[in-house]
Amino acid sequence: MPMPRPRHGGRPRVPTPIEEGHEIAEAERSHTLYRMFDAEGSLLYVGRSSRGPRRFGEHRMNQRWWRSVETVKVEHFDFEREAVDAERLAIESEQPRFNVVYSGAAA
Repeated sequence: MPMPRPRHGGRPRVPTPIEEGHEIAEAERSHTLYRMFDAEGSLLYVGRSSRGPRRFGEHRMNQRWWRSVETVKVEHFDFEREAVDAERLAIESEQPRFNVVYSGAAA
């Protein structure tokens, strides 16, 4: 079940990429694929990282679409190659609004 993004004083905060049964430590040491959704459930962005929560902070600081993120879903993979393949498949098939790599928009 996706977790809603916490809010503080009307300003977006870094969402906690935790789903039931997961710990932050697990997110930081595994290869994580994440999907970010807006309030209507539209897919905004798909990404992957082995740095878990730290990567969300980078998005918060650098991406204009960040303010639209309401929900984050995560999947953990044991191997980087699995996460890379899953990311490519997700971007190509689900067509998130703000991805450029693998979307066909970068060509």
